Amino acid sequence: MFLFLKTVVFLDSCFSGRGDRSVVAEGTRPIGLSIKNPVIASGRTVVISAAEGTQASSFYKESGHGLFTYFLLLGLKGEADSDSDGWVDVEELFTYLKPNVSKLARRINREQTPTIFPSAGSMDTLMELKLSKPD
Repeated sequence: MFLFLKTVVFLDSCFSGRGDRSVVAEGTRPIGLSIKNPVIASGRTVVISAAEGTQASSFYKESGHGLFTYFLLLGLKGEADSDSDGWVDVEELFTYLKPNVSKLARRINREQTPTIFPSAGSMDTLMELKLSKPD
């Protein structure tokens, strides 16, 4: 039995096994998310990760955060509110994160593409979940 109604998990880490200029600890091994996981498969949980499984999660020196966390914080503060309703929902946030993280990563000669689990099309009610109401 699940004790939560809906959960959103943000992961700014990478498990690609690459240690060059990434936040991966030496000696870590790749892991993956599986839709067979009962928490993710429950239809109540969405996971947004900083990068695809083969990519490193990049640090953004100017912000003191990872690229993903930098844009996550901006998005939750209101930059992702594309319909200007005063709320940031999962769909708006992911739609904001993916191109912004990828674009800035390319500018610093990196490849980084945020991902969402389960896939966006399979979780319509979660995509509308309100995450923040910026001031």
